[in-house]
Order: sequence, then C-alpha cells, then structure tokens
Amino acid sequence: MIKKYLCFTILISNFIQAQESIQTDRPDQTETPAIVPKNMLQIETGFNYQKENNDVSSSNLPTILIKYGVNDILEIRLITGFDNQKNKNTIQSGFPSTLIGFKTKLAEEKGLLPKTSFIAHIGLPNVASTHFKTNTIAPQFRFTMQHTLTKKVSIGYNLGVEWDGALPNPTYLYTISSG
Repeated sequence: MIKKYLCFTILISNFIQAQESIQTDRPDQTETPAIVPKNMLQIETGFNYQKENNDVSSSNLPTILIKYGVNDILEIRLITGFDNQKNKNTIQSGFPSTLIGFKTKLAEEKGLLPKTSFIAHIGLPNVASTHFKTNTIAPQFRFTMQHTLTKKVSIGYNLGVEWDGALPNPTYLYTISSG
C-alpha cells in the first residue's frame, strides 16, 4: 500500500508545476511565515516513518496539508492523513484527527524584526475511528519567524504550544531550520 501511494505521489508531481516560487511548510518541522497568495490553493503531501525498534514502528501515508489564500495576510488550512502503528504483532490503521486552522501574517522582516506569522489549528474530535478515537478538541498554535541572512540563505524558527486533548499539560515546542 505504501508503494502505491509513493508511486502516485511521484507520478503526479511530474505533471504539476508551480507558476511561481513557493515556500512550503513540509517536510521539516519548522513552518514558514509565508502565506499562500490570494485565491491560490497549495497542497503539500508526503509520508513519515518512525521505527523505535524491531517491534514498534509507525507510518503516516499520506500526510496532507491543504492551504488556501483568503487574502494577502490570511490562509486557511486543513491537515489530514492515514496512520499505521505496529506494536509487536499488532497493526492498527486508521484516520487520525483532522486539523483545521489558519495562518496570518503579523509582520514583514525589517532590520532585527523577523518576518512573522501566527498559525493556529484545532484538532477535531475523531469519534468514527476505531484505533485513533478522540473525544476532545486539541488546540495548537505557533509563531513562525524568518530572518534573511544573505540573498540565498535564511533561518527560520518557530515557538509554540500543542495539546493532545488527553494530557492535562501542553507540550511546548521550538524548531529551527536553515533555508
């Protein structure tokens, strides 16, 4: 099944070409402060695979981020996918919680002030899934920042908070990535 999705992704990417330069929020953990242009649709897809040992692994195939530019400072977002989790001889598959949200531009880069945007998502309750059932709303947000170092090099970083809806305390996050 993984091979079918991977082949499809490679095949479709050969037919789709961007009309202008774009900045993506995938595949790394650091989100860009760039906003999708007004009335434009951007779809980012891929997969994740994590192996803890011979008995425990997980994969997300496909992972899908759909972004639509509402205006010059706002995009709406939808994140979904399909998960497989292996623990010893047990494999669980299903759809995880879908995230809906937005990204809004806060500031353009000016001197020491980085280009900055704010992203917020809400993980919707997933009562239909057998293996990935959640009954709570899971909010998450992050500030995305980017500094231009040279014409060809930039540095991006994020600060944020995520709740999974089950644990009482949030998870704080920070990421950094060169571009």
